[in-house]
Amino acid sequence: MRYSHQNMLKETQCLILLGAAIYNLITAANVFKEIYVAEFTDNGIKEFERWLNKEPGVSDWSCATKFVAELEVKRDGWQEKEDKIRRAIKKVVKWDICGRRPVPKELPQVDCVISLWILNIISKTKAEFKINLKSLVSQLKTGGYLMFFAVINMTYYIFGGHKFFVLATDENFLREAAREAGLVIQKFELQLSSKCTTLVDYDKVAFLLARKEKDD
Repeated sequence: MRYSHQNMLKETQCLILLGAAIYNLITAANVFKEIYVAEFTDNGIKEFERWLNKEPGVSDWSCATKFVAELEVKRDGWQEKEDKIRRAIKKVVKWDICGRRPVPKELPQVDCVISLWILNIISKTKAEFKINLKSLVSQLKTGGYLMFFAVINMTYYIFGGHKFFVLATDENFLREAAREAGLVIQKFELQLSSKCTTLVDYDKVAFLLARKEKDD
């Protein structure tokens, strides 16, 4: 993912919903001075903190950082990229999807919130999806941006031989949810599925860039 939107280059603080992967942090660390990471499970937080501390036996994400380093001509080497991510991260917090306040009070409002796929996975109904989206938007400063990736008409994914539920959403619903959350959509793009597997069943991938106009 590249953060090339001209207004995004002015931003300094970012909250990223991680979901146990660091690949979406690689280019974010080139743009944002402070990154706050939200994880959903205690084990996920523990594993991510082990990666931050370079502990032995942690998940190896070097394939992703090496790939990006090769794409970004005259940029840092892959090891420096990983160290840049570590320096940019100010805090790792738990996003408690079952709690009244999913994000801890001590987390500041930020200039940008980035979410990849997560809301379709953790939300069991469309009403829940809208509530979770509003929770994300509440972490944005007025004038801040939400960068949001979702899947269109996906109902499941299979991992480790187990089938997991995914909330099916379409383009009209995503636009509606964004408007109800107080966002003004600046970009909405769709990419057709290129899947050649039965492990997932989505039709399209949606990308939404939206600006928060005002606080509630």
